[in-house]
Amino acid sequence: MSDLIKQGEIVYCNLKVRNDKNKVYEFKEVVYKQTNGFYYEKRFFDQIKIFEPLRVFDLEVLARLGFESKNIGHTEAVKSNEQRNKITGAYE
Repeated sequence: MSDLIKQGEIVYCNLKVRNDKNKVYEFKEVVYKQTNGFYYEKRFFDQIKIFEPLRVFDLEVLARLGFESKNIGHTEAVKSNEQRNKITGAYE
């Protein structure tokens, strides 16, 4: 599985996960980020009463979405000083 996607890559996929008692759960068409081999999605897991991350053992990639942004800071917007012409509506 780790050779299919890179560390930190985000993919749209079908997942098969397993708990400590080897019970298998299958999630179809979910977004998964490769970090440590575990999957936890509170929205899905609350419905089936699971409260700990489950180990991913099978992964079928449907689409690759890219990587998380590494930028820490924010970009600044600069106000334009252009004025519209009242007759034509074009910027001057």
